[in-house]
Amino acid sequence: MRSYKSFISIILILLFTQINFAQENESTETTESNTSIDTQSLKNEEAKDNQSNEKKVNFAKKEKPPIDTNKGLEVVYGSSPWNTDSTKIDNAELFVKDANSGRIMKILLEETEPDSSTFSGNFSVGYTGGQELNPEVYIPPEKIRGKNAQLNSFVTKIRDGKVARKPIVFKKGKDGQQLLDVFDTREQAQQSMEAYKEKIKQEEAQKSLAKPVEKVVKKADQEAAALAARQAKLAELAAQAASREEERVRLEQLERQKALERIKKQQELAEREKIKRKEQAKKLAEEAMQAYQQGDFLKAEELFKKSIELDPSDTSYYFSYGVSLYRNEKYNEALVTLKIAEVDETTEIEKYYYMGLIHFRLAELDQAVNYFRKVKNSNHEIMSPSAAFYEGVILYTSEKYKDAQPAFEFVLDNSKDPRLDEKAEEYIEKIARALVFKKKQDRRHDFAVSVGTTYDSNVLYSPDNQADQGSATDSAGLRLSETLSYQYRAIYQREFEWSFDLSQLYLYSLDSDLQIADPMIVSLKSPVIWKGVWGKKGFKLAFQPGYELLYLDTDPDDATNPPSSNILKSILFDIDFTLVMRDNWFSNYVIESRQDDSLDDTSTGDDDADATLLSLKTTQTFLMDKSKKKVLQAGGGYTLNAAKGKNKKYNKILLNFRYLQPFKKWKDASWYGTISLYHLDYNKASTDRTDRNYALGYGISKAQNKWFNWGANLTYTTNNSTNSTNQYTKYTALLTASFDIDEWVYGEKE
Repeated sequence: MRSYKSFISIILILLFTQINFAQENESTETTESNTSIDTQSLKNEEAKDNQSNEKKVNFAKKEKPPIDTNKGLEVVYGSSPWNTDSTKIDNAELFVKDANSGRIMKILLEETEPDSSTFSGNFSVGYTGGQELNPEVYIPPEKIRGKNAQLNSFVTKIRDGKVARKPIVFKKGKDGQQLLDVFDTREQAQQSMEAYKEKIKQEEAQKSLAKPVEKVVKKADQEAAALAARQAKLAELAAQAASREEERVRLEQLERQKALERIKKQQELAEREKIKRKEQAKKLAEEAMQAYQQGDFLKAEELFKKSIELDPSDTSYYFSYGVSLYRNEKYNEALVTLKIAEVDETTEIEKYYYMGLIHFRLAELDQAVNYFRKVKNSNHEIMSPSAAFYEGVILYTSEKYKDAQPAFEFVLDNSKDPRLDEKAEEYIEKIARALVFKKKQDRRHDFAVSVGTTYDSNVLYSPDNQADQGSATDSAGLRLSETLSYQYRAIYQREFEWSFDLSQLYLYSLDSDLQIADPMIVSLKSPVIWKGVWGKKGFKLAFQPGYELLYLDTDPDDATNPPSSNILKSILFDIDFTLVMRDNWFSNYVIESRQDDSLDDTSTGDDDADATLLSLKTTQTFLMDKSKKKVLQAGGGYTLNAAKGKNKKYNKILLNFRYLQPFKKWKDASWYGTISLYHLDYNKASTDRTDRNYALGYGISKAQNKWFNWGANLTYTTNNSTNSTNQYTKYTALLTASFDIDEWVYGEKE
């Protein structure tokens, strides 16, 4: 069993509890095989590095953590040139100098696994002389590896300050060990430091948010627990993203080293061999490009890779190579390749778009949004709308609904793709529903008022609260209507609701002779609603108990406004079940039951209206177009009224149809048409009565703003009855205006 690492006892004191970052530019002499091609470049770089050495900036000094002398130190460096054999674990060496004491240590490193190009070395911290460690890392040139005399000369140059040190980042490793991460450039180190900080931040947030809630009693506690769970999940994703970014920084370091190494080897070739390889590379790149354009990205990736190996100086295909890697789901490699790809302004937009897509696939949402916004703001005819769509999706997923809406509106304003427009419209509708949901969660109370006026050509008298089954008065009249509604939401969650609904409806006839037919209905209901998934289909189930009072003045000489005589009390209980059959088909089934207690003086004997009424109804809703704005509803049902008096017993079969669609050029306005018919049979009555009722309706509705909408409706009804009192033909014209008082008062403040 091989030894894991070479340990060298040294005199060091070090602690890594936070990120500290020591910055220096690249060494020319120490990294000439990695960072340069010609001698003149090496000299220029060496001059710059020496200037950096003289003007030393060490961020590690700004935040000095407590020193732990009981832990070892791990040094990590990524080096492609050190990876000499892909089948074996290679080894290498570097030097660490303590700037305070001047001590220089040679550290042996081993490759973490065959062909990883990542090297690590552990050594113990044994010095406790009270001095603080100020480490500097130096990488010897590849050409002097294993040559003791030249290494000794290199150490002398370190001591004399003639070699520039490498940028380093202090971290804690996965197992809590103290770790020194070494990089080639300041930019790489800075990126690694920022990614590490973000990872630590998100891991701490995740720990804090993931603490179990021991007792969840109140609704507010449940909501807080759910919010904490969501935030913990987001923190987990962010920590994973930061960890991947650390890996990509190392991967980019290795890729740049490989590129420089390939260029150096190319320059060492004979001119004829260079030309030959460039021709081969060009041919491979053309074949790769052809495969790329045909969508064969696996083949394209392989050919691009071979082309780059043969001619590393030609970077014109890096972008297509990066996209091929993305298509083959090699996301980290794709990001690094795209990042180092040199492109023109036109291709740069496409490059940012794909980098955004890659971050999106990796659930690195913040980075993805930044790239998508760059593309959106470029006003590219094709890519800007698509990037805006992804920006909106990310913000919507993050529940930033108000921020997401402008992104989807940008799509509608700029896209030339109908399918993308449809998807954007769907998200805008989802946002509207989400905002309504949030509003209802935040506001416990809802209060609304509706007023209207109706012209009725034949007012009906309906003491049993069945408006279309009443007796004809054969008198026309103008009636005013008023509806008040109040809702208190005791619990309002995505999967469960419980509320109390209070409502009042009142009709007032301007003709005093018709006021005996003017009802006032007051009801209190308390629906309990569950929502979820059943058999892979979404569902909504509601149980709704309630209590209802009907006021109607039966004596014309004693009529009041509003009516004061309570002639019917009803206990209600409804079961309402909706199942999402498909994206464009919803099925609704309702069981209605009511226990009527008639207080009318005529409710005795065979005319006793006390009853148990049971109705079974269904409505099938079909969305007729892709935008889901054209709606067709088909419904039907059966009602049995088991009254005590045989003259009040009946059964009823009904059918109804409704079609709705928006106006094309009238914003937030729609029209609808209705057809309904029923068969009503009083087969137990002393005088047999059978009704056949037909009604046609047409209406429009317009949302003027968030708190005000209005509508108009015209209906024609004919009722053919074997009982002449119930035989009638009528039409009604209705105009209504509805006000959401809660939205009016609070909506503008939000």
